[in-house]
Amino acid sequence: MAGSARLSAFRGEGRACIGVMILAENKSWHRRVGSKFGPGSLERDSAWSLGTNLISRASTLLLLFYAAAVLPRAEFGVLVLAQATVYLIFPFALAGLNLSGTRMAASYAEDDKLAWTVSVQSLQVTLATTIVAVVCTAMGWHWITRIAGREELDEGIRWTSCLQLATLTLSTSVCSVMTGFKRFRVLLWASIAGLVGMAISVPYTIATGGIRGAQVAASICHGATMATVLVHNRRHYKRIFMAMPDFEMWRRLLSVGGPTYFVTILAGVTNYLALSLMARQANGTLDLAAYAVCDRVRQVLILPMTAAAPAALSHLSSAGGARRSGIIRRIEGGAAVVTVLPSILVIAAGGFLLALFGQGFDDSRLLLTMAAVGATPYVLNTLYGYVLIADGRVSERFGFDLGLAAILLVGMVPLISMYGAEGYVGTQLLGFTAAAIALRSRIRESPKTNDPGLVSAR
Repeated sequence: MAGSARLSAFRGEGRACIGVMILAENKSWHRRVGSKFGPGSLERDSAWSLGTNLISRASTLLLLFYAAAVLPRAEFGVLVLAQATVYLIFPFALAGLNLSGTRMAASYAEDDKLAWTVSVQSLQVTLATTIVAVVCTAMGWHWITRIAGREELDEGIRWTSCLQLATLTLSTSVCSVMTGFKRFRVLLWASIAGLVGMAISVPYTIATGGIRGAQVAASICHGATMATVLVHNRRHYKRIFMAMPDFEMWRRLLSVGGPTYFVTILAGVTNYLALSLMARQANGTLDLAAYAVCDRVRQVLILPMTAAAPAALSHLSSAGGARRSGIIRRIEGGAAVVTVLPSILVIAAGGFLLALFGQGFDDSRLLLTMAAVGATPYVLNTLYGYVLIADGRVSERFGFDLGLAAILLVGMVPLISMYGAEGYVGTQLLGFTAAAIALRSRIRESPKTNDPGLVSAR
């Protein structure tokens, strides 16, 4: 919920710059194997990837909006906190294997046997890290949730959170390997299976189980996605439990994440601390519910641009000065049309949108307005970060991510204490605006290298 794939501070759901990585890997792969799929295959792959991304996010939005409309507002706030707890632990369970799996599968694409050996080892090590993370979560649930100070995070929620954590981690790892193989059609069908599973299960599970039912629905979505990929590649993946672990390969897979892994963990910790601070306020769960609804409206506003931009930005690595500037200006113009105008409409129709949830969210009009205003700097910050990654300036992007995290951590404590959810959204607005301005000044400089390198996640 809070922190859906892609984490609310850096989304992406968290926000991973996986689109740019896909395109960068595709370019190098096409050079190595002679454009096996012919002219335009890069663009087709980008379109498949975009469709997969949109459908995957639609699943999380469906769960949140349905839960917000059906559950009592205070109970929905507890669900938001439970989801944030899952996404706090998720980066530790995944251990950067989404990025390493994608990169290594793409690197060995010429050798089909070796590539599938890597994929099997990737899933084996993910199983190991997932088991460790689930056991630690189950044993330390009381201490983890004690930070938020909410007794509602009971034993039942502990076990459904463990289930969701396991399915989310394994599904993400399996799909990342398919990304490296450029099996985008498989990923699209897997995302559709997840969406169908969510749509079928969520009314019944929430009606019968409330918060726990919502987490079960999310687990069904992740499980359906993973099962589709595994069934499609069953000839290879049936070796998972027969193949001997290659610990040297495990070490290599776990070492690739680097700064990406650290930033993803930092994003999860920042998000969880912010929501925990909100939960400890007098109207904690009500504030959490309002924040989650307004944040998801903001995610809808930023979704089209952040999902579509990587296809255009992938050309930056081979673009010269004037063409490079033209691409960036067109992306900025697209952001103005696709993000700014809808944000204005959301602000104007805020009362109507909040009334759709029918549970007293009408007192969140100011919060929704702030979230809508913050969508534009959020998008620009993400797009400019993509530019740095396409330029091969990964370390600079990492530095800006750290700076943004510092702004959020320093600013959110006093502002949340004084203003609750409005304080956190205000902190995000200031942080992303400052980061976008600073990033814009940096991308004016042409890159010293056109090597796309290994990108980082947000």
